[in-house]
Amino acid sequence: EHCHEVDSNIQWTTGNYGITTTSKLEFLLVAWEFIDELLHSERADCYPEEWKHAARKLANMKGSKKPEEWPSDTKNTAHPRSEFRTMDFMQVLMRKNYFLKTMGETQLIMEEALALRLYTGPLFEKYNIVNRGGVLDGEKTPDFMKKRFLELCGGNDDSKCPNRYCTTNFVLMSCIVKTSKMTKVETVWRGISGGRLPLQFWKADATGVRGGVEYAFMSTTTDRKVAFQYARGDGIGTILEMQMGMIDKGADLGWVSQYPHEAELCFPP
Repeated sequence: EHCHEVDSNIQWTTGNYGITTTSKLEFLLVAWEFIDELLHSERADCYPEEWKHAARKLANMKGSKKPEEWPSDTKNTAHPRSEFRTMDFMQVLMRKNYFLKTMGETQLIMEEALALRLYTGPLFEKYNIVNRGGVLDGEKTPDFMKKRFLELCGGNDDSKCPNRYCTTNFVLMSCIVKTSKMTKVETVWRGISGGRLPLQFWKADATGVRGGVEYAFMSTTTDRKVAFQYARGDGIGTILEMQMGMIDKGADLGWVSQYPHEAELCFPP
């Protein structure tokens, strides 16, 4: 989905950190973090054999040459991901699986942690636009979302099928649901820019309901300052303050994030 699809080598620039990159490059950057840690680090012996087996498959994948450098952040450059890299999240992953096991819950697999780390980088834009603008029956999908989906996922050429990252979205969903079992309920914020909330957020319908539905993964933060950073983009900015409940809980991504300072909690679609 990342290395051999129609959009794999097409460059795009992210809105939040101004990184110009490709799907293939982003996948290989993160994949080689896992490969090096699981197969070549001093801690390699302490990891499960199935994780190391998966890492060997990644290393032997066609076209899986290790990238030489990470693309630069050109916006919000106080916390560049290339300078704050750590592999401690693999140790945290093992601790989280210990807690899930003691809770009687299903443990995380390496592929889920890989997908989650990919989501915290530039690829979140592609995964989310698939859910917002890439639905197969898109009669009610806003035109600007359809257009952005085709731009990012390679479907502008009518002869080629756009990349919907189906497996990655499924694995992300699985990982977020599992990880949310360990989340402490608290207040989170979300900053958005480029438009105002529609009337349906303020005026209830005939059934007394007001609000909206997020079709994509919804990133929030426990740090109000980070929400304001995202709200300061182009156009009108909005800050959403939300209280988690025991049912609607997000997953803490700080332990695996490429930008741990964002204190991100992510909710499934």
